[in-house]
Amino acid sequence: MVLSTLSGYSIIRTSVPPWWIWAYYLSPYSWSVRALAINEMNSPSWTAEDPNNPGQTIGQTSLLTFSFFLDNAWIWWARSAYFEPNFSNIIREPMTLELLSGVQSGTCWASP
Repeated sequence: MVLSTLSGYSIIRTSVPPWWIWAYYLSPYSWSVRALAINEMNSPSWTAEDPNNPGQTIGQTSLLTFSFFLDNAWIWWARSAYFEPNFSNIIREPMTLELLSGVQSGTCWASP
């Protein structure tokens, strides 16, 4: 509940209390909302110049209104936030299973 509340969808980043900002940056929901918003608002559909803010596109103005970042690098950071835990689990799980297989057969390295 806390992670979805602090995702940036219901409460924008600048309104998150300072003592909860760590949860905003750790939340997988905030990474996905941020990546989707940046990807959509930087698409060609939103590249018309904003008449109220010269020098900015409508997409950039929309992102800044809801306190999202403008840089496309956040999309790549979001991808790595999803894929890195999966790849590390691919490495850790076989090692753990190999270690536990010794426990079942009575030849564990940690036995006295």
